[in-house]
Amino acid sequence: MLVQVREFMGTCGNVFLHFLVAGRIYFLWFVIYSAAGWLYEATICSQIKYHKFINRGYLRGPWIPIYGAGAVLNYWLIGWIGNVPAIFVAAMFTSGVVEYITSYAMERMFHKRWWDYTRYRYNLNGRICFIGILLFGIMGSLFVYFIAPALDNLFSKIPKPVRYIVCTVLVVCFLADMAFSFLTPNSGEGINQYSTVIPFLQLL
Repeated sequence: MLVQVREFMGTCGNVFLHFLVAGRIYFLWFVIYSAAGWLYEATICSQIKYHKFINRGYLRGPWIPIYGAGAVLNYWLIGWIGNVPAIFVAAMFTSGVVEYITSYAMERMFHKRWWDYTRYRYNLNGRICFIGILLFGIMGSLFVYFIAPALDNLFSKIPKPVRYIVCTVLVVCFLADMAFSFLTPNSGEGINQYSTVIPFLQLL
């Protein structure tokens, strides 16, 4: 009986360690994709709309969590699908759901919108639009098929103690940014005040 208990405890410990290690990998994915989303929004989108750099997003730091959350959720929920068109459609759906719920929740909490698609064609209450979920579907598919495996291979070459330190620092910075931004959310023109849209996207 004692041997069985030890074996069971050992199995539980191995499972816990597996999820602990996997959790760090997922968090690094989350941060990298959040930072990539911020870079895309702060440079390309801001330059096209306002011809200048704008620190987009609800947070103050260089990350927009909805991109990271969408990427990780897509990997969890649809990464097992082997069919490319099915993954694309599923990524569009899950990304649209995440974006709509996030928009609704943030507006309920802060009485502000950090994106508004009202002036875009085929939008749903201004929270999501066809071109938006189309782009998210493309990015989600690329993440599942190419980016996630490449990042996984890269992280496997980094010593575990280094990964642990990096994750710890990033978690502290991210939580501090969340706490500060909850009290004083990032706002202003091009962030949650809009005076223009990307012209060619209105045609889609």
